[in-house]
Amino acid sequence: MLLLAAIGLAITFGVMGVINMAHGEMLMLGAYTTFVVQELIRAHAPGWFEWSLAFALALAFLVAGPPG
Repeated sequence: MLLLAAIGLAITFGVMGVINMAHGEMLMLGAYTTFVVQELIRAHAPGWFEWSLAFALALAFLVAGPPG
């Protein structure tokens, strides 16, 4: 995941000549959402834990996705 963020920053800097730090904010929102969802499922629905990553990733994309 960090490699993808670094590649995105490198491409943005190469094209624009300016480092855009918005990538870090979106990465943080997605990671925090994934962590919280997995912890909630572990605490309240342990039988669903094998599916927690799928739920967490889907919600992370919705939270950190582009507005619109």
